[in-house]
Amino acid sequence: MKTTVNGQIINYEQLGQGDDLIILHGWGYDISLLMPFARILADSYRVTLADMPGHGGSPEPEKSITVYDYANLVSGLMDNLKIESAYILGHSFGCRLAIILAAKEPEKVKRLVLCGAAGIRDRRGTKYYIRVYSYKCAKFFVKNFAPKKYDSWRKNRGSEDYRKLSDVMKATFSNVVNEDLTPLLSKIKAPVFLIWGENDTATPLYMADIMEKEIPDCAKVVYKNRTHYGFLEETPRTAAIVKTFFKEQK
Repeated sequence: MKTTVNGQIINYEQLGQGDDLIILHGWGYDISLLMPFARILADSYRVTLADMPGHGGSPEPEKSITVYDYANLVSGLMDNLKIESAYILGHSFGCRLAIILAAKEPEKVKRLVLCGAAGIRDRRGTKYYIRVYSYKCAKFFVKNFAPKKYDSWRKNRGSEDYRKLSDVMKATFSNVVNEDLTPLLSKIKAPVFLIWGENDTATPLYMADIMEKEIPDCAKVVYKNRTHYGFLEETPRTAAIVKTFFKEQK
């Protein structure tokens, strides 16, 4: 199904009946990854999944947007679908949107489950800064002393996934990953449950520790020997936790 929010076409799906539960996907994925999980939860909730712009069936934005723009689209989608308040489950990038929504519009969020949540600025050591500095130096020299080679040089920088992005999505991705949401954590009024994989390298476990400390009402579980996708690697366990945690408010 399609709807338009703030001029942006959003592809979404709804399944099940009951209290509203919104599931927000990670960066680079879409609702198809989470649909099998959503079907399990649909026996207890009306589940809404949406492709964020530039993912799945939702077209890219015309110009680069911020993580706050994405969160506003989630809020607008709720308005369009007449969802006054909902339980929210997010994964990675999707957790960024959930954090912003819970901090800025608390009346719309009942409870949150955040899985491998992004939003904490990375601990960037010396090697990181050396790599960035070297990149900037190389960029300066190539751009100024070998301008004909600059475009091909630039296209070969970064990860394969990053190079596949359009210029608009590259700028959007940069906006998203460089936004530190730590100051918002203490403003979250809704109860929060963190689900983390012990071997998560995308959002390391120390980020869960920071969130647990900063969010006023927060609990955490760590899945042993699991990754950034631990919540799916342990689907039955995660579904049981989600249902129990959300049921406590009913």
